[in-house]
Amino acid sequence: MIVKGEALVRLEAERRLLGAFRAEYERLLKRTDHVRAVRALVKAHKRAYDVAMSEARIWAMPLRAQPASTKAA
Repeated sequence: MIVKGEALVRLEAERRLLGAFRAEYERLLKRTDHVRAVRALVKAHKRAYDVAMSEARIWAMPLRAQPASTKAA
């Protein structure tokens, strides 16, 4: 089961992949539907998709609040 955060990461990675290979996506879209076109892009450009996943995970990582300092000023 994919958790909500991972699904958002995958969507962001797919968006980045579509941006990088827009012409190929348009060509695939003429022959098939969106889902199959994205799957074909991911399969054909696995390394680029892996990089996009890594970047998307960093993008989706929530900002963590800095702990309050206990030192007196």
